[in-house]
Amino acid sequence: MYKCLRTQYNFMQETQASANNMENLIQAISFIQPVSENLRQALYASVLSRTYAKKAHLLQPGQVCNRVWFIGNGSARAYYFKEDKEVTSWFMMENDFIISVRSFFGRQPSYEYIEVLEPSELLSIDYICLQQLYNTYPEFNRVGRILTEQYYTQSEERLFQLRMNTAQNRYDTLLSTHPTIFQRASLKQIASYLGVTPETLSRMRAKR
Repeated sequence: MYKCLRTQYNFMQETQASANNMENLIQAISFIQPVSENLRQALYASVLSRTYAKKAHLLQPGQVCNRVWFIGNGSARAYYFKEDKEVTSWFMMENDFIISVRSFFGRQPSYEYIEVLEPSELLSIDYICLQQLYNTYPEFNRVGRILTEQYYTQSEERLFQLRMNTAQNRYDTLLSTHPTIFQRASLKQIASYLGVTPETLSRMRAKR
């Protein structure tokens, strides 16, 4: 029997939305690696579901990231402070995974915040349970490897955008990947992500 059971959570008490989100998580994993019935049951036994209020923090600087989150409903962002100015480093929406890779896998204190942008339902698994899943189900290691590769690919693309593309190109890319971003994040947060002032962002929006 799988050992890493949810001691503070009863899946039978979930709402229907949570059950659907769990299936969305299984489906997201299945796109990477087919999920056996045994692995499915282990995920159901290990994954926690929780609803977070707007502006709730999943992680703060100095804390070690102990969980990987999956957004069932809602959105989140990561940010840090540079010269006393808040800088948003990424946005995540439904069916995205959230993790501070350096902190989670390196077991190091985080340098960034992870904040929920709106009332959100997140599924998550902690570090110990994830390691047990890797050890018990070798095929699940491929899922972790692919997700980590995707994270670093996105990080490299983000750096390329900031270094090589114009502000207008960065704006257009953001709208194509997150078309509802202006309904979910503040102008200031979006402007800091694009590396422009709120005034410049307002002018770009007015041109569309």
